Amino acid sequence: MAAVWEAVTTTFWSEWFWLPRHVSWEILKNEEDGIYRPQTGDIIIMAPLTVLLIVLRQLFERYIAKPMGRHFGLREEDSQKAPPNEKLESFYAKNKKPNDQNYLTLTKQTDLSRRQIERWFRQRRNQDRTKTLIKFSESSWRCVFYFVIFWYGVYVLYDEEFVWDRAELFRGWPHHHVSDELFWYYAVESAFYLSLVFTLFTDVKRKDFNEMIIHHICTLCLLFTSYSSNLIRIGSLVLAVHDVVDSSLEVSNFSILIDPVQSLYVIVVMRTLKIVKPVYLFYTPTRKMGYFDVIPIYWFINGMLIILQILHIFWSVIIFKVVISTLKSGQLERDARSNSDIELSDSNDPVAKLEGNMSHNGVNHEKRMTQANSNSNNH
Repeated sequence: MAAVWEAVTTTFWSEWFWLPRHVSWEILKNEEDGIYRPQTGDIIIMAPLTVLLIVLRQLFERYIAKPMGRHFGLREEDSQKAPPNEKLESFYAKNKKPNDQNYLTLTKQTDLSRRQIERWFRQRRNQDRTKTLIKFSESSWRCVFYFVIFWYGVYVLYDEEFVWDRAELFRGWPHHHVSDELFWYYAVESAFYLSLVFTLFTDVKRKDFNEMIIHHICTLCLLFTSYSSNLIRIGSLVLAVHDVVDSSLEVSNFSILIDPVQSLYVIVVMRTLKIVKPVYLFYTPTRKMGYFDVIPIYWFINGMLIILQILHIFWSVIIFKVVISTLKSGQLERDARSNSDIELSDSNDPVAKLEGNMSHNGVNHEKRMTQANSNSNNH
């Protein structure tokens, strides 16, 4: 077993894949020369940092984000739960919106009327929809993290020569010194994206769940490979570019719950920057690869970056579609990525329409009664 494990690790850490010619892992070990080179064992720090970030998130959402959301008028709408029904539940797992033929079959199987079945499906769909306050809390946490980590990155990177002269990104590689500040910048960012992978299964369920999984895995692969091969200079710039855009995007994501139309235009601008900036960032370094032979790790990293870029274009197209629809209709459509809107009624459910009208009339009646009592007290 030990021999098999040694063969696997030797193959995985093949120098031809990770390092340029005439460079070996042996000469990249740390010595008393004042240069700290990344070691693969450093990634163990991600474990406690990931746990810490998950705990901090829970505390932030409970004691800061949710109270702030309630202050802005957001609330956790409690939709009526559908009564237990094994046959309808079994069908719902396969099809959430039955057609006329399905309704006919279900009425025979359950001895319920069509209206009762339609109401059950409407209530059941509402149970799966995430509450607005929870969406606000999740976006608030990501916004705060991106904002804080971006400015920490500015503090760390501002005096670095490679920030102002992109030719320095590769000169002298892989013998680049990693300062303590840059190490912690990378470690916290890595732990954050690892925490997102774990919490993605409990966060707001979105239609792009699979795309988010791919995004987080690609990001972690980039962080791991860039750190292990000491490509931290270019990696830190990529993180800084994404952090400044992501913080603005998250502000728009939760402010869209309060002021939808204006937030949409901010999202469009930020999404555009997220596509354009990486292209500009990588153009010069790619042309100046003459410092060393192009090695397999270079193509692997660029492949991961291309996948991320495709995902950003995909999400941008969704946002552009929402903006176009908003401009045409004059009102904001539901976020195409989200399953969070409460379904008030089905267009083909007259009972639901009647319930909605009764609720609306009830609210108006209550307002009239309150106003009448107020006038009586004044007299």
